[in-house]
Amino acid sequence: MSLGASAKNGIMGALQAVQADRFAAGYRNKRLFIACYHGVISERAPGGPGDLYYDSVIRQEFEQQLIRLGNWYRFVDLAGAAEWLDSGSDNERPPALITFDDGYRNNVSVAAPILRKLGIPAVFFLTTNYVGTRRILWPTEIGARIEQSAGASVPVPGDHAGAMVPTDNVARNQLGQRIRSLCKALPNRERLEYLDRLRNITQLDAGKADAEINAFMSWEEARQLAAMGFDIGSHTMEHPILARLDSHDLKSELRGSKAKIEAELGRPVHALAYPNGGTGDFDKTVMDEAARAGYGYAFAVGDRLHSRADSRMAIKRMIIPGQSPDALFHFIVTGCRDICRGGQ
Repeated sequence: MSLGASAKNGIMGALQAVQADRFAAGYRNKRLFIACYHGVISERAPGGPGDLYYDSVIRQEFEQQLIRLGNWYRFVDLAGAAEWLDSGSDNERPPALITFDDGYRNNVSVAAPILRKLGIPAVFFLTTNYVGTRRILWPTEIGARIEQSAGASVPVPGDHAGAMVPTDNVARNQLGQRIRSLCKALPNRERLEYLDRLRNITQLDAGKADAEINAFMSWEEARQLAAMGFDIGSHTMEHPILARLDSHDLKSELRGSKAKIEAELGRPVHALAYPNGGTGDFDKTVMDEAARAGYGYAFAVGDRLHSRADSRMAIKRMIIPGQSPDALFHFIVTGCRDICRGGQ
């Protein structure tokens, strides 16, 4: 009986993890672990498309992950993370910071009570033009419009012929993911023009979108988070890919979101999370402009724990996707994956 590729990879990964775990504790002690969550929901609807839940973990999954993280790390708030980055000691357990992107209402209704019960601080990064509205985040909107347009012809960035939306669920989801990725690579003005075209030829029934996943918090709910002691940061105004903006729009996004949060919450904003956050989504121009806008720390995403040697304007976080196998979660968050990749 032969093993499939996935089974072989799983076995090899487990063997690597056994070896790596011997060294991971020393490696972690010199790193900051930062979890990047998006949504925490009560439960997963049966039969929903898999990508619908990629950025959302369920309540039980979230609580279990936090408890497990506590076995390896000590939880810190933004000030604690900054202290470790600037002058911290490696003579105690390594720090972990929990962060949330976008500003979904479930952060308040589901995630915050769990965090408070466990006594764990967190940073919530808000997309300010969505807070207090019934809008759907634009990448999610693209997916929802494609999902609801089976059989229709839709434009595709860079493809003059466009595409017929498949009736097959899997193929339709793949098309939506492809269009989202293409849009993220467009100059911002072209992305906005594409969204206008897509909206003009498709219908969106907001009632078919899962409200617990997609609904944004209100400003009153953001103030509730702040009153609970959680940190609040900026995730820009409209969630554009910052490296695709011209200088005027870049300044507007960075300064406008910061000013809005400070006005609504009555407290300074020190931290920014780059939308999407990959290496191609921000650059030195973005980092410099963020610093000029008054941010002391800016968060990206990556696949390694963050070192003090890395820039404070490109702090690495690890996205925690929904439906992660326990073994994979352990392998990633303990630093074992870093060790297997040659981390020092």
